[in-house]
Amino acid sequence: MKIFIISTLLILSAVRIALPSFVLKKINEKGQTMNSVYRLHAEDLSLSLMTATFTLHKPALTLRTAPETFMTADAIVMKVDIVRSVLKHFSYQEWEIKNWVMTITPAVRAAYLHPKYKRPHTVNIGKVIVKDATLKLEIEPGKKISIPVSGSFAHFSPDSLADYDFHSESKLAHLNVRGEFDPNIRPMSWDINLIMKNFDLTQLNDLLKDKMPVKIKTGHMDLYFEGESHDKNLEGYFKPFIDQVQVEKSKKKLDVKSPLMTSLAGSFITYFLAGKKHDSIGVRIPFHYSQETFNLDSNFSIEKAFDEMTKHPPTRKIENIYRL
Repeated sequence: MKIFIISTLLILSAVRIALPSFVLKKINEKGQTMNSVYRLHAEDLSLSLMTATFTLHKPALTLRTAPETFMTADAIVMKVDIVRSVLKHFSYQEWEIKNWVMTITPAVRAAYLHPKYKRPHTVNIGKVIVKDATLKLEIEPGKKISIPVSGSFAHFSPDSLADYDFHSESKLAHLNVRGEFDPNIRPMSWDINLIMKNFDLTQLNDLLKDKMPVKIKTGHMDLYFEGESHDKNLEGYFKPFIDQVQVEKSKKKLDVKSPLMTSLAGSFITYFLAGKKHDSIGVRIPFHYSQETFNLDSNFSIEKAFDEMTKHPPTRKIENIYRL
């Protein structure tokens, strides 16, 4: 009996030692061919048989079309759902991604929107927890903004909608974004509720100094945005509320490439330079996005919205009218 126990323990110990390197090799091999957009590589893997947990250390995603690593993390801790895996199909109870850094550039966006992009198979995961993450957005060549993010995804499976809930607290603003998406179709369908509060408008001066004929001296903005997307078309509204704004005229000319943004920016600038005094202004701007172009609803006028805002001001809340 003692010999059997000792032999069993030795075998389990050998498996415990050998299995992580074997699994890591297979993951990295599969990671080179699993997706048409990116390659996956991890530096190490650790395994806990007692808790049915394995951890990928230093995973990274690199574009196939360019030597650009756009996602890194210190670790991804994956806990297997033993009961569901035995009774139904292989499932994870929870993933935890630590110190996740995601960089969105034009090359990354183009790769995911490419017609040949194939969606990877949906993995069954109860919840994905993201802690101390950083989202980096390239707003123009060589210029990125970093947004600290924490939150979660939940209910990943091949036969249901998943949901997400993220928040950010920074010196720029307080941000919360949530909604649902269908990870099982291409292009993906999704909805979004976004609330941004207390954004310091003076932070825009460096970004817009060569594009806008004004300099913002003081002011804050709250933003409420809601929308729903199907088959690359997006419909929704956004409601900016601008408080305690003071601007001064500069010698620059309005230089915005988008006709829509030119119209909106021009209307706001004209309004503020006209010297109209309001502690707070807010407008509701409905829109739709199709064929890579944003358009305002045909019966909407920004000038009329300004005229109407004192009589029928929009509410500072999400209206909950767009849902998958």
